[in-house]
Amino acid sequence: MSSNSQPTIANRYVLRRELGRGGMGIVWEAHDTALDRVVAIKQVLLPGHFTDAERHDAHARVRREAQSAARITHPTVITIHDVFEYEHNPWVVMELVEGGSLQDTLADTGTLPPHTVADIAQSLLQAVKAANTAGVLHRDIKPGNIMMSTDGRVILTDFGIATMEGGPSITRTGALIGSPEYMPPERLEGGPAEHRGDLWSIGVTLYAAVEGTSPFRRETITAAIAAVISAPLPPMTRAAWLEPVITGLLDRDPDHRLTADQALDLLQRCRNGNGP
Repeated sequence: MSSNSQPTIANRYVLRRELGRGGMGIVWEAHDTALDRVVAIKQVLLPGHFTDAERHDAHARVRREAQSAARITHPTVITIHDVFEYEHNPWVVMELVEGGSLQDTLADTGTLPPHTVADIAQSLLQAVKAANTAGVLHRDIKPGNIMMSTDGRVILTDFGIATMEGGPSITRTGALIGSPEYMPPERLEGGPAEHRGDLWSIGVTLYAAVEGTSPFRRETITAAIAAVISAPLPPMTRAAWLEPVITGLLDRDPDHRLTADQALDLLQRCRNGNGP
């Protein structure tokens, strides 16, 4: 990386400014000099304690899953442009979305009205439908990974790299990374990741958006896991007509959980005053 004020990486991307960072990644605004466009680049930072084998596996997964996510073409899903390795870390290039995350919005407003959350629900359900059609799982749907664009779009981000991003995922060593409060109970109990788990995570996200906090937030990871697996769902006081959709997505039995199509249909009926 060069020493000037706007360093260039991979002989192509000029980093302009840092947009945000988390425990395992930094997002930059950058100029793609090859195509003369502004993009966002996520620099995935892996933990220093990873072994060489774990690091190699993590890099391979980032590349493989970002390539898979690039197959998804839908306005509710972030567009992936490129993935490469630079200075021993994976980097993922994607469209630059002007606006903040749903997490930022909730930090400012506390809660959102049901009609706004319903619009978010519709976008997220369409996003996971498109992803499922492409054979891609997200595995880390939560307010921090949902962008509220200034053009009115609700966009699901971090497809493919969620497992490296400190979200609720199991590494091959069995360690739980990050908060499990948005993770489906079947995954916490050792089941395989599959698309119905993303629907659960949407349900938790919608609950948090309309009520102001995740229903499974606890002081410790152990307590949060226990809450996801068996604690009663706290009563909703602000969800109003949206409550049946959220409840249907938060069925602990994935066989009884609403599908994306069922949830979209129920959402429309509830909007029109014709609930379940």
